[in-house]
Amino acid sequence: MALTDCKIISSDLTNDISSLRDRPAENNLTADQLKERFDHIGKIEIPRRFNGLIDELAGSSGAADIGVTEISGLPTCGNVQNMLFALKHYLDGITLQAGVVTSVNTQTGTVMLNYADVGASPAGAAVTATYTATLSAASWAGSSAPYTQTVTVAGITATDKPIADVVRSGLVATAIAQLEAWQFVLNGKIVTGENQITATCYTDKPTLDIPIQMQVVR
Repeated sequence: MALTDCKIISSDLTNDISSLRDRPAENNLTADQLKERFDHIGKIEIPRRFNGLIDELAGSSGAADIGVTEISGLPTCGNVQNMLFALKHYLDGITLQAGVVTSVNTQTGTVMLNYADVGASPAGAAVTATYTATLSAASWAGSSAPYTQTVTVAGITATDKPIADVVRSGLVATAIAQLEAWQFVLNGKIVTGENQITATCYTDKPTLDIPIQMQVVR
């Protein structure tokens, strides 16, 4: 199944409500059948399409269905999978002799390397660091909103401004629940201290543990 097959199309909406007659008795539907019509889109069609989309993206063929902006100097790829193949082909064409680049895809000439090419950073250049933590469902403080939780994160500093995201489970149902719980944190804030972070939820608190990853640039 392709990613485009996960779209909700008109044929999926045949069991709608607006097409029914004004009086329930005129539709020859039982109470249970009428309830099923109401629930069809929200409980059946959307989860089926959304779960299918997640499965496709997580599968081995997902990259082949994601478009790309073409890169000058590479062949026309059309999708992420072909772009990866093209980049691998390009890298395979780099020839090294005694640690020196002598040609790229059979083209010879002067080759200039910068710091990033050799995995180094110039003096004063920004560096990144990644940290992980878990916001425990049982550790939120407060009997009403806002709720707060402080977690030890070794190495993080009070001046860091982390970019945080939830580390999603490989199980679709768990990942969806994690994303829903993560919204409570996104609607609040995360503040760093020395070797710790404090998360605040302004409206409600998550009811499950949320593993998170934070990247900081210094």
